Amino acid sequence: MVLSECIIRTDRKGMKIKVNELNKAIRNFAKEKNIYVIEHEGINEHHLARKKLHLNAKGKSILELGFKDFLCKD
Repeated sequence: MVLSECIIRTDRKGMKIKVNELNKAIRNFAKEKNIYVIEHEGINEHHLARKKLHLNAKGKSILELGFKDFLCKD
């Protein structure tokens, strides 16, 4: 089993903090249950589209690479 962290969002005030808190909870849960977590630390505000919620093309590429790297692990 695998979980994916939530990506950053800055469309509303305070969302960056909430996403960080949620990702911390995901990591803690995964550690407790021995589940792998795909992290998206390489995605930042520069990878968000105009409304600062969805990923732009570069962000999507980074997200895809994270999933691909996981799937290609031995």
